[in-house]
Amino acid sequence: SALLIDEPEAHLHPSKQRMMADLIARMSNIGAAIQITTHSDYFLRRINEMILLHRIGLLMPENAYAGFCRDNGLKADLALDPSRISAYLLKRGEGCSLVERQSLEDGVPFSAFLDAINRSLELEDLLADKLTELSDEKH
Repeated sequence: SALLIDEPEAHLHPSKQRMMADLIARMSNIGAAIQITTHSDYFLRRINEMILLHRIGLLMPENAYAGFCRDNGLKADLALDPSRISAYLLKRGEGCSLVERQSLEDGVPFSAFLDAINRSLELEDLLADKLTELSDEKH
């Protein structure tokens, strides 16, 4: 059996979204089969932190890793082994949806989020520049 959760971050403050990712990681690490959908960059960033933590744990001696986790307020048991998880991106195709399996080599990619963030930042810059231009013209 598997636990299916549609947008576990829904209606949660960003810090609570990160805590929800911790809970899901812990459940996964004890053997629970979980499928989730998310639109939260906070949630995905936390998952990626836990994947990086796993990679760090592989490269450090156990006692040094435990000290690193302790010194940085991290919980070693939340580290996610990317070989045990998968990520998929749904993309719009011609008359259908396409499912693309994502590489987890550097964590869960969130390029779709980055595109939206970059567009937003570009528009914000454009609007700020225009406001500055108009204010300068008035004075």
